[in-house]
Amino acid sequence: MIETNQTRMFPNERLCVEKAVFYMNALLAAEGWNPIAGGNLRRPRAAFEVDPLTRISTDPFSENIWGTTFGVQLFRHHEDNSWIPEIAYGEPGGAPAVGFRLRYLQKMRPRTCFEGLLSFIVSDDHRFDREEAFASYVILF
Repeated sequence: MIETNQTRMFPNERLCVEKAVFYMNALLAAEGWNPIAGGNLRRPRAAFEVDPLTRISTDPFSENIWGTTFGVQLFRHHEDNSWIPEIAYGEPGGAPAVGFRLRYLQKMRPRTCFEGLLSFIVSDDHRFDREEAFASYVILF
């Protein structure tokens, strides 16, 4: 897994966006690959993950798997909220899959935040087709 990102500041704050972090992730897994965290340890987290690359990387396949994701996190209102649109492409099991995701983060209090996720994945192999929505309220102890 490779990740790269670039931060850009907006001094005039167009559309109330103060800064943006553009990023790209890439995944290449050879036959028999297992994530460092182990499949069993990642399953509880991956069960609620709507990121297409995370889903692709945790599914067990005997073939090579590759994929890439491009996205941007747009920070607004002194980083109290952000919008994160992204697009992903991968070929799990040799079937092309395209995923779109929109994440919204809102800081509620100094140690709590709300998170909303929408995801849509379409593929030639119907095992990878998904339409998902997820909402959570996070409290940091």
